Amino acid sequence: MERTYDLVLLGATGHTGQFAAEYITQSFPSNFNWAIAGRSQQKLSNLARDLREINPDRSDPAVEVVQLVQDELHALAGRTRVLVNTVGPYHLYSEPVVEACATNGTHYVDVTGETPWVVQMIEKYHDKARSSGAIIIPQCGLESSPPDILSYALVKQLSRHSLHTKDVFYTIDKIQGLPSGGTLATVLELFNNFGIGAIQRSLRPGSMCPAGVRVPQRPRDSWFTRVFGVREVPDLGMVTTSLFGAVDVPVVMRSWGLFRGSEAYGENFSFKPYQLVNSTLKGSLIHLAATIGSLPLIFPPIRWLMRKLVYKPGEGPTREQAAKGHLSVRALAIPDSPDAAETKTKAAGSLNFSGGMYQMTAVLVCEAAATILDESVEGEVLPARELGGGLLTPATLGMGYVERLRRGGVAIETGFMGG
Repeated sequence: MERTYDLVLLGATGHTGQFAAEYITQSFPSNFNWAIAGRSQQKLSNLARDLREINPDRSDPAVEVVQLVQDELHALAGRTRVLVNTVGPYHLYSEPVVEACATNGTHYVDVTGETPWVVQMIEKYHDKARSSGAIIIPQCGLESSPPDILSYALVKQLSRHSLHTKDVFYTIDKIQGLPSGGTLATVLELFNNFGIGAIQRSLRPGSMCPAGVRVPQRPRDSWFTRVFGVREVPDLGMVTTSLFGAVDVPVVMRSWGLFRGSEAYGENFSFKPYQLVNSTLKGSLIHLAATIGSLPLIFPPIRWLMRKLVYKPGEGPTREQAAKGHLSVRALAIPDSPDAAETKTKAAGSLNFSGGMYQMTAVLVCEAAATILDESVEGEVLPARELGGGLLTPATLGMGYVERLRRGGVAIETGFMGG
């Protein structure tokens, strides 16, 4: 089917959408065929004018006014090769978008971190997307591209020595950035629309794994670690429970499940996310926040009060505040091998970005879309295509995605310990 556009950016006038539109304007080829889409003609026209000022030498994007109703979304999906969706909260507004893309064979990426919703989308639309050939990848933003793609890169690093990976230890050394109103509204709305039981089930490590694939069982942590969260990881330092880990683990483990038998993820693979700390007290407080910090949101009056105190949807940190952001992570991959204790067999990696977290999210999701548009990158067929499409993960975009992120300002390095 002939498509009008290579890419449509839906939700372009929202906080994240504007960053994505600016990134495409600044970084994609000047003749790139794309459109900005949303519900307001006036807001879209204003955005197109602002983009022209950023880069007057490139063609303006087309403007598509669309309501989030089935007929209009199906028509929009049928006109583009890939759709970048920044309309949240996703569990309230974006199921019709996923359905339209899965039905029309249109590739799709988004920046959600709404795990219960993603689990539902996998159950409902994975088979339909495979039938149409659509590659649909949620969570291509800060949650959960960095842990998923860095884990994949380390797995590939070990595979060069014919080694499978048993463990990936992933630690956030530094993260600096403020959430937007849309992100905060999403967290509050999740508790309105999903029960605590459904949320907890969706955060289990194997919640997104393909049918019939079970996550390997591991020994439980010591009582001290379970209570205080603090531990020492060789070569990474003192760490504690990651505030993002519960969302990231199901995505990385879905990648493991999807790649079983075709990549170097070992049968006993596990992903262990942490956050670097400099004291037991700080680590214990972060662990407490990560494990029970959201429990007050179960109560409607607390959610009502929070809405009065936070940014409104569409709002967010100022450009000056965002420019001070930074993300720095390190990871260590241990092979599933008898000599894994030897330093030389460990693969180490890092990922760094300087700038706002929404700027980074724009890089992550836009380069994911661009990777899908490439038939192959440096001779590598896109793993997502080899898997036949469906509801996939950032890691299924392969090393081509890693290379694109590097060119977009995300510093990703991998190598072997001691060499």
